[in-house]
Amino acid sequence: MAEIYENGNMSIGGTLSQNSSFDIAENFIKGETMEPGDVVRIALHSPDTVLLATGRDGEPVLGIVSEKPGIVLGGIGFGPEDIESGWGAKLYSRFNENRQRLAGEIKSVRRALATAETGGEEGPSSNSAEEDIESRIIERFGEENIVPVALSGRVPVKVDASAESVSVGDYLCAGPTPGTAVKAVNPGPVIGLALEGLKQGTGKIMVFVNTGWYGGISEESDELAFEREDPEDPDSAVVVEAEASCVNLVLDDSRDEAPGFAVIAKQQDGESVESANALFSVRSRQGVYTRGAYAAPGLGYAEYHPVTGPVEAGDVLSASSESPGRLTKSGTPEDSAVVGIAADSPSVLAGDQWMRAGDLFPEWKEAYLAALAAGNIDEATAFRGKLESAFIENYAAVALGGTTTCKADAAFGSTAVGDLLTSSPNPGFAMRVEFPAPGTIVAKAMEPLPTGQGTIEVLLMAR
Repeated sequence: MAEIYENGNMSIGGTLSQNSSFDIAENFIKGETMEPGDVVRIALHSPDTVLLATGRDGEPVLGIVSEKPGIVLGGIGFGPEDIESGWGAKLYSRFNENRQRLAGEIKSVRRALATAETGGEEGPSSNSAEEDIESRIIERFGEENIVPVALSGRVPVKVDASAESVSVGDYLCAGPTPGTAVKAVNPGPVIGLALEGLKQGTGKIMVFVNTGWYGGISEESDELAFEREDPEDPDSAVVVEAEASCVNLVLDDSRDEAPGFAVIAKQQDGESVESANALFSVRSRQGVYTRGAYAAPGLGYAEYHPVTGPVEAGDVLSASSESPGRLTKSGTPEDSAVVGIAADSPSVLAGDQWMRAGDLFPEWKEAYLAALAAGNIDEATAFRGKLESAFIENYAAVALGGTTTCKADAAFGSTAVGDLLTSSPNPGFAMRVEFPAPGTIVAKAMEPLPTGQGTIEVLLMAR
């Protein structure tokens, strides 16, 4: 049912249950006096220390001091060495400073209890009693300096409803009173969701801890309105309008027999401009359109092509003479069949369609379409999974234009910025070329590679 190993690990055969607590907490060092229900933040000078949160902009709100956590991460340990190794020299130094005081307090309490029990005579001390005192010192030190902070689950939290009443379901954030939560109204970090309400004053309510970001409450009503452009035509476009928004969303606009959707800018009078002036649209025939530029974090244009075997980003690829229609790692110097370079993170990637694997495995494609037509969803899903896996295994994104990274080998000549690159005898690697033959150039070096092998940035320019 359960096993505890020599290294301290435990294995259980069922579910680990805690019957009277509902949160997961992690221990942190107290930066000031605090109690269960306080909202806390990370101390900027020390990431393992917490302080009372006050709701100031930029405060890294962490969670709520737990009263009785179900699971606690980061214990104080069993001996002084655990404090030093687990919590660092600062807390270990604090332990040594307080060790004698804590021992004296513990012994004083025990003498008083022993005297009361024996009628004035102290019992003899023993080694086991001394070991027990050492253990109690560490326990007391943890109680004074370590605090469990609930990071998930249900816990009580201090709340101030003086300015805004709190209802079930409201998001809570740190308020101006240190350690106290208030209803979240403006955008900012939140600590969780109220499970109880508080109409006015201060008190404690249950909250489900779930830190994150809240978008705020708009002063204007921004309810969505759904209506057709032509109320008498059931096939006309559906317009989704938000009063406070500067755009409308037009759905299933089939007037040109090209269903899709479009984002339409509003005019100053609040009416939409014509669909022809859409800011952005997706149509079944025309594809994706945007009035402005298409911006993406990646670089270069790439297409998916079938390959003969595994390739890595940066590999120089050529058309395979042994497997027509597929690409392979270039291994011939100044290969006139060189095509491009295996892409890393292209800006535009064309041909990403798992059904293309049906060209390589037509029997799977036919079985998928037959199962789909027969309504056998389970069988169709199984064959689709095979086609998707086959696409991943047999196709690679190949950069054909723009900027990408490329494997280069300087053993065949030191590469300088601006050098023309071609395929090398080293499979998948490019090399500089001084007098290239037509059709053998794959790229121009944008970074140098004086010696050895490496990956450099290049500008694709097959010619």
